[in-house]
Amino acid sequence: MDRQITITYNDWTATISVHGAELLSLVKKGREFIYDGDARWWVRRAPILFPNAGGLIDETYYYGTESYPCPKHGFAKDKDFDPILVDEKKVTLELKEDKETLLAFPFRFALQVTFELSGCGLKIEYRVINKDVRPFYFSIGAHEGYHLDKPLDQYSIVFEKDEALESVVLDGKLLSHQKLDLTSFGNKLPMKDEYFTVDALVFEHIASRKVSLVEKEEGTILSVRFPNASNLLLWTKIGAPYLCIEPWSSTPDYNDCEKDISKKPDVIYLEPGKDYVFAHEIEVE
Repeated sequence: MDRQITITYNDWTATISVHGAELLSLVKKGREFIYDGDARWWVRRAPILFPNAGGLIDETYYYGTESYPCPKHGFAKDKDFDPILVDEKKVTLELKEDKETLLAFPFRFALQVTFELSGCGLKIEYRVINKDVRPFYFSIGAHEGYHLDKPLDQYSIVFEKDEALESVVLDGKLLSHQKLDLTSFGNKLPMKDEYFTVDALVFEHIASRKVSLVEKEEGTILSVRFPNASNLLLWTKIGAPYLCIEPWSSTPDYNDCEKDISKKPDVIYLEPGKDYVFAHEIEVE
């Protein structure tokens, strides 16, 4: 399925793909804020990370005595969603379990993703519903790539609050126990190519619930608000014209973690019949 849905409101236009419920474009007054998916750099633009954000140890979902192969970032990004609500400025897409998802995540569920435009920008809400008879554990994360007009070193990420910034160093798809000390930058972190020679910056349990992408001459380009996420990742490829700002409910597994999803830090536990909402907003003043 290669279907796209476009919504509009005032000066805003957003285009979403039914495949992966992926945000393809966000435009205000002719200015595009989302990376274009140029295959020279990265074919995706804003994948949804579910039922795991980041890598799991052994690329496996360990539940009790059972184990299920589950790739980095899960499977939602590669599945077709069904539109269940479409109006001029709002769309909701839904993914349910199928034979393929049950091999990686052995539960009945619904993942509903709502995109809604306002005067300030775009709100993206993820609602996970447990339709199984058992509780389950999961993580979820956003992964929008924001378009950059200039080289990376012309930009900074400004945190809403002063932060003691330490990035957990990645070991392949997992986290090590090494940290990159960035505490001297306070709430304004200048972007540098060297941060992304390994992969991403991973900030656990930050105080801020909003960060802004700021260019040296132009000032604030956009802000990302994430009221119920305390983990934030920043990622790009050196030389690429984008920067991903990624609020996650949890982070990748540590390379020495217990092989038990219930012991994963910040994992979300959801009882049968219950739902969980995770949201973030992309704002342009």
